[in-house]
Amino acid sequence: LEGLDRDRAQFVLNATKDVMAPVNSLAGNPEALRKVRETQGASLVQGVKNFLDDLQNNHGYPAVADRNAFEVGKDVAASEGAVVFRNELFELIQYKPLTETVSKVPLLYVFSQVNRFYLGDLTPDRSLFKRLLEAGVPVFAISWRNPTREHSDWNIDTCADGVIDAIRVIQQINRRKKVHLMGLCAGGLVAAAAAGVMKARGDQWVETLSLFVNVLDSRPGESEFGLFTTERSVKAQKAAVRARGVFTERNVFEMFAMLRIEENVMSFFRSNYLLGEEPLKHPLLFWSMDYTRVPAEMQCDFIDLGQKNKLAKKEQRVLGKRVDLSKIDYPVYVMAGTTDHITPWKACYRSTQLFGDDVVFVLTNQNHTQTISSRIDNRHLKYWVADKLPEDPEV
Repeated sequence: LEGLDRDRAQFVLNATKDVMAPVNSLAGNPEALRKVRETQGASLVQGVKNFLDDLQNNHGYPAVADRNAFEVGKDVAASEGAVVFRNELFELIQYKPLTETVSKVPLLYVFSQVNRFYLGDLTPDRSLFKRLLEAGVPVFAISWRNPTREHSDWNIDTCADGVIDAIRVIQQINRRKKVHLMGLCAGGLVAAAAAGVMKARGDQWVETLSLFVNVLDSRPGESEFGLFTTERSVKAQKAAVRARGVFTERNVFEMFAMLRIEENVMSFFRSNYLLGEEPLKHPLLFWSMDYTRVPAEMQCDFIDLGQKNKLAKKEQRVLGKRVDLSKIDYPVYVMAGTTDHITPWKACYRSTQLFGDDVVFVLTNQNHTQTISSRIDNRHLKYWVADKLPEDPEV
């Protein structure tokens, strides 16, 4: 086997090995058997309780974190702010400044439609918002509505228009025309599309564009997401999500969990069920369990962007405008993580080739979510800033 066929076979082989490993059974796990003896069966009872709780509250999958360990708005997402605008699509939150003087240009944070926005505002020691506010940057954030079947027709045009509407509101509040636009993960796709639309319209509303862990130029087989993408599978996926009206919370969880079955499922299967341990109390893992839905047409747009790569080819039309990112001539900042398996860093790097000359690329040694939410005192954190941006990232 060669190429994609070899990668597909390797993926299936690894997944099968991860699921069928002897340690995933009570009889084949010496540590679990020892704990049953030491606790006189209490660990086994707790494991059954954990399993029944996950059946009811986590779509039948082992919880990666204690879902009751943190309270949203108190322990996480606790930066002080207020909703200054709300419509059917999103809420716009303005955060309270933490400095006597602030920058004249505010920042608009656009997160993915696939998860909750507060990855940027976890606990105070992991809050991107807090660091920005302490630096005197006015922060606004979009919190997307969790859609239902009635919103199935929301798509990339809907969300890009939402970003532009948010900028209009900020202009009225701030009495200035421009914003720093920041897009993260799938929110980066929408932010880039909105930026391209504004450029095509001649609206000079963006001071800078920052894109974190996001892929604008997709190539087949580069991540596990695309391993089994064929014309037939794409047609089936789109038909299924359109029939449901939304890409459900369970669909979202499985989409990410199946990329790393051992890391995301089986390790917690052993600890929660076989060992009877309580799920971890960790803010990042807590956030990862706060699932959302995705409108059917938005999910179909994500699939099409990944398969057809129209954004990178300058063929994507959004809100009636052809999006040409090369026309963007203001500063663009691109960040990626070396251990990110969701948006691989080399794929993120290719975005540097899509824009004008004023582009900065920063590479961290973190994964997809830690690139955004790493603690400031993380002694293992490293980053590199590219002094040149050749077409080949290995150069």
